[in-house]
Amino acid sequence: MEFSSFGLISNPKVDLKLLLKLVSVIESKNISLEMEKNTAGVLSRKGKEIEEMESELLLVLGGDGTVLWTAMRTSAILFPINAGRLGHFSEISIGDTKKLEKAITLLSNGEFYVDERERISINTTDALNEILICTSKPAKLLDISLYIDSRKIEDFRADGVMVATPTGSTAYSLSCGGPVIYPSCKVNVITPLNPLWMRPRPIVVPNSSTIEIKLKKTSKEALVVFDGILSKPLNPGESVEIKKSKRKTRFARLKWGNDVQA
Repeated sequence: MEFSSFGLISNPKVDLKLLLKLVSVIESKNISLEMEKNTAGVLSRKGKEIEEMESELLLVLGGDGTVLWTAMRTSAILFPINAGRLGHFSEISIGDTKKLEKAITLLSNGEFYVDERERISINTTDALNEILICTSKPAKLLDISLYIDSRKIEDFRADGVMVATPTGSTAYSLSCGGPVIYPSCKVNVITPLNPLWMRPRPIVVPNSSTIEIKLKKTSKEALVVFDGILSKPLNPGESVEIKKSKRKTRFARLKWGNDVQA
């Protein structure tokens, strides 16, 4: 599959010179560009809302946060180009001109494979890395009941609890003591945040399982946070069910790619 056009999304904080550099490399190869609205505005061009973009392949210029933000809004194939502080999803940096030019050529020629990553969801809202339930007020514990496939596992008190995908296992979950999971494993990990008496420990479950997290009526208010981007309130007595999403995030990986880099 060859591509004669790309979509382009850039973090608004990326230096204009870096954005212009990427656009110049792309257009020098006679590849047309469809731009996200805010990205286009920086260059005084016309753009579209990300949900309206028609390109099958989107170049994402920024850090990991920009990739997560983009992945939440589109099912197109993504090719991240790091221009931020963290670039674990990216194979190349905007500063490496030689590698950047080679990557654009390989992408336009279709010389890549698609790396599919599972997502998790609550109803219609999903996440690539993790869904976090955390206290809405600092230094306050939540009273939590954990169920897996309708079976009660444990009641515990903690700062919160998260469910992470294999992709997210190397992010926030890892910092909280969770295991590293190989990307192709069909599992998710439940990782408590600072649980009282160190229980429960992180639990790895099949990604076909339904994970229910319920706040007891005696608990404090909480927030449900999707990939650190979107948050919703969760009140005492309420619960959420986390399942494998019907959507997947797809990355374009070139021949020098590595499945475990993200």
